[in-house]
Amino acid sequence: MTAYVDLEIAEELMSSFEDHYEVLQASLNQLIHNLGDKELINITFRSMHTIKGNAAMMQVSPLVDYAHAVEEAISAMRSEYFAPSAMLCDVLLTAVDRLRDLHTKYLFNKEIAEINESGIAEAFSAMANARSAEEANDFCKQLVRLFTPKDINTDENKAIIDSRENPLSLANIGHHGDYLTPTESQAEDLLLFRILSLQVDEQNHFWDKRTDTLLYLALKSLQLSKTDIDQIQLVAAVYMHDAGMAFLPENIVNKNTKLNALENKKLQQHPVWGFRLLKRMEGWEAAAQIVLEHHERIDGEGYPYGKKAEGITSGAKLLAILDAYYAMTHLRADRSHRRSIMRAISEINACIDTQFDREWVGIFNDVVRAEVKSGNI
Repeated sequence: MTAYVDLEIAEELMSSFEDHYEVLQASLNQLIHNLGDKELINITFRSMHTIKGNAAMMQVSPLVDYAHAVEEAISAMRSEYFAPSAMLCDVLLTAVDRLRDLHTKYLFNKEIAEINESGIAEAFSAMANARSAEEANDFCKQLVRLFTPKDINTDENKAIIDSRENPLSLANIGHHGDYLTPTESQAEDLLLFRILSLQVDEQNHFWDKRTDTLLYLALKSLQLSKTDIDQIQLVAAVYMHDAGMAFLPENIVNKNTKLNALENKKLQQHPVWGFRLLKRMEGWEAAAQIVLEHHERIDGEGYPYGKKAEGITSGAKLLAILDAYYAMTHLRADRSHRRSIMRAISEINACIDTQFDREWVGIFNDVVRAEVKSGNI
């Protein structure tokens, strides 16, 4: 497949889309809390209509077809054939996320994970014919299934999930002796690492319970994997993966707008700083490597060294997913709205084989699905 337009036009079209993407994020998130606000619906419609019009002007037909279908559903809501709901707003937000991926695919010929474009478009077009909120929500449920991965739980994984002895919980996650058998020296180091990690959490205004959440999901994922990752080394890596953030200025850590090029360059050094700290301590070489690589990507476009799939430690591939999941589902200094679990799962699965490792994403899907069913998240 080749790009539909030349690079200069593609960049202009993408820049325009990003502007409308921000508008749609804001209007739909506000609409969730103000379902009767007609002006928010009008803003949503106008932005989607403009996105479609821009794609049509440049004759990028796949973007036109997808955007038109979403626009039809918004138009029906605007005409008051059915009332908006929180579920519908969330589905529309996810549709916009995937439209962003499709812009990257068709404008820049970038590989992305498979998106069921035709199925999603057909569901939105059908929703446009709904004449009640109940009918519209039925189509929303269909779209949720299209946006999230199929149930890939294996019998083996289900058996592991259902029969765990002494299951971990957020209540006991800080008591290493409950689930680990570290040496005395390792236990002392882990306690230090935990204290440092909790201090880093305190530095960021939006990282409430972040360390324990990441550690809990990491250990649950490890239980389902067939890797030889050392559990103690993984725990240390989770604690120390963002220790380098402590050396960044507070105005970078909590900046409420996008970082500039210089600030971003400084931010991208935090895995190196964490790595160097751990390398100075005997016995934590494996953890240090995970820390160094947890922002690398499968396609080689990560940092700090641009390593590709085969060169990235398995534990770092897992931590990358969990780190992204937490960032998506919690507020950040530069983002006033957090994603729902459904949107986060859809986003992560859309980045398989580009940003994230396919096998670890499958395990992540299983873990999150089980935790949602059990009411833990």
